[in-house]
Amino acid sequence: MAKTNTSILKQLHAEQPMVRTNSVLVLRYAEADRNRRFQEGLAWGFPYALRIMYKDPTLEGFLIRNEDPIPSAKPGPLVCFEYQSKPGAGVQIRKLAQ
Repeated sequence: MAKTNTSILKQLHAEQPMVRTNSVLVLRYAEADRNRRFQEGLAWGFPYALRIMYKDPTLEGFLIRNEDPIPSAKPGPLVCFEYQSKPGAGVQIRKLAQ
């Protein structure tokens, strides 16, 4: 679980090295990845991990299924990513166009 969470956060940072104050970061996923224990291992701490990683206490973060709407959040720039997991390929995070 820690290996998966670390991989996700590193890839998010690689895709989006800087974020503006008050940004809302969303990580979308198609379904839970039981083999890697995603999303259960990251769900409770995702916003806190983002705030620490980007050194910005104003950030908000959500893990949501692809079909679910983005929860109402404070106004600010929106940055969306997608979680993908393929057998043998590991976890891949890609930034979605806004």
